[in-house]
Amino acid sequence: MIRTMAKRFVLTCLGHPELRTAEGKVVRIRVKKHLALLVYLAVERRQGHSRSRLVDLFWGRVQPERGRHSCATALSFLRGIFGKTAFTATRDLVRFHPAELALDLDPLAKGEVIGPDGEAVIDVDGFLRGFELDDCPEWSLWKEREHSHRMPAIHAGLLTLIDHGRRRGSHEEIMRRAERLLALDHLAEEGVRAKMEALALVGDRFSALRVFDEWKEQLAGELRAEPSGLVEGMASQLRKRGWEPKEPNPIPAVPAEQWRDRKFVGRRAEYRVLYETWEAVHQFEPRYLLIAGDSGVGKTTLAQRLVTAAGMEGASVSRVQCYQMEQRIPFAAIGGLVTGLLGRPGLAATSPEALAEVGRLVPGVKAHFPHLPPPKQGEGESARLLFAEGVIDLLTAVMEERPLLLVVDDIHNADEASLAVLHLVIRRLTEGRMLAVLTTRADADRAAPATRIIEAAPRIATVRIELNPMPDGDCTLLLESILSRRTPTPSPPQRRALVRASQGFPMVLELLALDWITNGTNCAALALRAFTAEFRQGPTQQTDPFPGLVDRLLSEIGDSARKVLS
Repeated sequence: MIRTMAKRFVLTCLGHPELRTAEGKVVRIRVKKHLALLVYLAVERRQGHSRSRLVDLFWGRVQPERGRHSCATALSFLRGIFGKTAFTATRDLVRFHPAELALDLDPLAKGEVIGPDGEAVIDVDGFLRGFELDDCPEWSLWKEREHSHRMPAIHAGLLTLIDHGRRRGSHEEIMRRAERLLALDHLAEEGVRAKMEALALVGDRFSALRVFDEWKEQLAGELRAEPSGLVEGMASQLRKRGWEPKEPNPIPAVPAEQWRDRKFVGRRAEYRVLYETWEAVHQFEPRYLLIAGDSGVGKTTLAQRLVTAAGMEGASVSRVQCYQMEQRIPFAAIGGLVTGLLGRPGLAATSPEALAEVGRLVPGVKAHFPHLPPPKQGEGESARLLFAEGVIDLLTAVMEERPLLLVVDDIHNADEASLAVLHLVIRRLTEGRMLAVLTTRADADRAAPATRIIEAAPRIATVRIELNPMPDGDCTLLLESILSRRTPTPSPPQRRALVRASQGFPMVLELLALDWITNGTNCAALALRAFTAEFRQGPTQQTDPFPGLVDRLLSEIGDSARKVLS
């Protein structure tokens, strides 16, 4: 649907034709030939048409007098919608030139599929796809010619919308546009790739592989062709399931199963920033991105979404989770990142001397490359510096082969030694296809290591994303997704109570939903009034709700449990 208020009417010709007012109200045209005539006149509005030509197109199989009468009736109907000034007509010639009609074919031809606000302007589809007139062969031939003529623009428009879905992290958009592209061209590789991505983003690895295998068989049978390396590599990534192949450069598995039955809700704008930052890496300029937010607000989920998308594109990905209990283990975080890159394409191009220095502190490197030379003699700070230089050489070699995505979750819990190496990496790596995504708590001090290592590199393009609690509408959608396959489901008041108790935190909402699934109306969100504003405004006017929450809990548990607590 064209989003414009400049015109009084909007006519869509992509897909099933439809006439709407600028406010979006459908103008009912009950006779199919009247609608088909409108489309024909609108598309061919730059030239006049003889009445005999129109009769041959739409009423060629009836008596000439009846055909002329039907044509006159149709033109009169359209004149009643658009006004007399929209038509220039003589006894033999008709021309349609409405000043207040917008056509979706116009922005398509200009490539203006996405508007300035980042939203889709039109819904791209085949020209009049699914709209047929059985007794009008001449019109059907015209329709096919127009479709063929506009197919390159339609193909480009669908690819733009698929990419738009990628940026928003919306598997629904990607799937819908991919299926539409395949309906128009069942061998389109871009459509198969997008459909595999969409299925992987919902955790359906097997369906993605089935789509690939069926398409590959059709491609070989009809064109005797083979898939490109990109799509073949995607299938190989999806096939890997917990086993290690023997080849020296195994293809990493794409983390897809984690998205099964989990809808991506409420983070479209933030994910777009994340994905566009990742795209900028392909210009051989490293990027560093910090995601800040409270615990449970969705930082890890946002980063993991990009991990899946980048993995589907064939990128080398390594992710490490930092824990507070491991802060005293030197090089724990950076060692985890290096271990995650073992076996990635390009790693073998690292110099043996650099691998030996990295292997000094990361045992997995020696296991992967058993014939490395001994590291240089060094102790203390000199040994650490040699290790950091080796890590830089290793990262450079990996991203020479493929784009590199590094994710450090909860970097505020990382050990100081790893942070020092990351600081050096940021300062030294000024070229290459690498994105480092760091997540941290929103309350981290500006002087915290996670912030310092980002701000210490003014020459490097950096991005910061602040994740706030989700609004109630998004929380409601997420709750519906979590409970979609559960019976019975909470009543509307219970759903509102669950959403209110979550305070906009996805992780809390998921825990509360699981609590409801287990305990029903006895779950914490419904049983404890301490989650509501009314509790805080009770007769005691207490500022701290937790004593009341504990009292409420103690009053609802059994005698045995109360004795144990005592």
